[in-house]
Amino acid sequence: MDKLIIGSVPYTNSIPLTHFLPPDLIQVQYEVPSVLIKKFETKQYDVALLPVYEVFKNPNYSIIPAACIGSHGPVQSVKFFFNGPLGQIKKVLLDKHSVTSNHLLQVILKKFYGLTPQWMTEETESYQGLLKIGDNALTGDFKNFENQIDLGREWTQHTQTSFVYPVWVTQTANLNGIHHVLYKALQNGLNSIQEIVNQLASQNIFPRQMIEEYFKINLRY
Repeated sequence: MDKLIIGSVPYTNSIPLTHFLPPDLIQVQYEVPSVLIKKFETKQYDVALLPVYEVFKNPNYSIIPAACIGSHGPVQSVKFFFNGPLGQIKKVLLDKHSVTSNHLLQVILKKFYGLTPQWMTEETESYQGLLKIGDNALTGDFKNFENQIDLGREWTQHTQTSFVYPVWVTQTANLNGIHHVLYKALQNGLNSIQEIVNQLASQNIFPRQMIEEYFKINLRY
C-alpha cells in the first residue's frame, strides 16, 4: 500500500504532532502555511496541518478531530512588533508565510482597538508594525521595535476563549483510520515533551526555560 502523504509546518510547535508518525505508513513533507495551502488545494497531500482560516473558506475540507495547535493565553510564537503608540500605526507588514495569524491580527486591531492600518505583504516601503510567526517569532531579533503584542494573549484576554491556529484536514473520504494514527502520534508526543525539550536544549536551538514553558504552558494540542 502506498504511504499517505501528510503536509505539516516546519516549526517546533509541530514536533509533538509529527515526530511519532509511523514512517512505514506515512511520509511527512514540511512547508510554511502559505505553501501548504496551495499544495493541499491541488491534492498533493492526503492530509495537511492547515490554517484553520482555510477550513472556513472551503466546505469540501474536513477537519480530522485528532489534534490541533492552539493556545489559551500567550502563545509566544505569534507576535506583533511595533514602534510608537498602537493607535498611531499606519502601515503593517504581515508575515508572508502566515494565513490564520495574518487575519487574526487584522481582527484584533479592528475589533478590539478600532484600527484599520494599511496591510502590506511585501517590504516595499516603511512600516510601523510587523507580524512574525513560528520559530522566528520565538528567537528572532526584533530590538528595533519598542513594543510587542502576543496575539494569543490578546485574543484570550478580550474573548476569554482559546484560539486554534492549524488543524489536521483532509479532502479524502476514507483514509483507513488516519484519525487514530494521528491521535496516537500526538499522545506519544505529549508523553515525550520532556525528551523533546531536552533534545532541543542540547542543540542550543532554544534556551531551555523558554522552550520548556513553550511546550508545557503556552501550547495547547
